[in-house]
Amino acid sequence: MMNIVSLNEQREPVTTSAAVADGTARPHEGVIKVIRQNLDDFEGFGRVGFEIAPFETAGGTQKREVAILNEHHATLLITFMRNTGIVKEFKIRLVKAFFDMRDELRNQAAPALPDF
Repeated sequence: MMNIVSLNEQREPVTTSAAVADGTARPHEGVIKVIRQNLDDFEGFGRVGFEIAPFETAGGTQKREVAILNEHHATLLITFMRNTGIVKEFKIRLVKAFFDMRDELRNQAAPALPDF
């Protein structure tokens, strides 16, 4: 299983369409399709980035388009999904992962107190 949330080059927490597909046991093609069909709604929360990324299959390494999603994008995407058990469980893990990453960044930015 992949990390749900990571930092992009600007040190902002992000996830990917691949992480959402993996975490919700949905085909990645379907997740990308939802994003593409609703791109104007997603981009109301900032630009959605797309990249070509490798992934492993039984036949070897393949490449696919992956969407890079900020917290708002990811929240919107998971609200579009039906609340099956696995989706509901993933929603909880995703929200927690974004909060944990934000807390970690906040702790890194806090100045160290002097040691008297």
